[in-house]
Amino acid sequence: MIGDDFRAALENLDLPRLKAIWKQFYKHLPQPQNDDEALKWAHMARTQSKKVAEAKRLYSHKWLRERSLPSLLPDELKQSFEKVYPTVVTSVGVMVMSNVPEIKTGITNAMNHVIGDLYADGVTDPRILKPRMLEAREKERQALGLNRRKLVFGESFTR
Repeated sequence: MIGDDFRAALENLDLPRLKAIWKQFYKHLPQPQNDDEALKWAHMARTQSKKVAEAKRLYSHKWLRERSLPSLLPDELKQSFEKVYPTVVTSVGVMVMSNVPEIKTGITNAMNHVIGDLYADGVTDPRILKPRMLEAREKERQALGLNRRKLVFGESFTR
């Protein structure tokens, strides 16, 4: 009876109903002080409850992980979680060819600074990243006095 009502409120994240049930039937336990706290507790309870649908348990696990909160999802469901909500990882490679460590470090740092700024702004599109990286590389090369004339097709390095 109360179990079914609590489970339904938990599955639907019905916070007013959950808070009322906690207050009425779980007086001996700490009570959520606000809706944010109740939502955190509800998601934690959903990950632990075997009576909540698996998809909702996995979503709650994801919700908690995004906020660096503890999840009570059992280990045997964590593989299902990775299939339903795969972790997306992005990266950028930076390579500078120079035999002079100071030059290599200067250009690498300039390019890394641009990448860090763009990632901080949420920009991960390579069509935006690459030109900005190359622009930073050229600015650093100029600052280091490394401007050399670009060769035209067919020209050789020797004159």
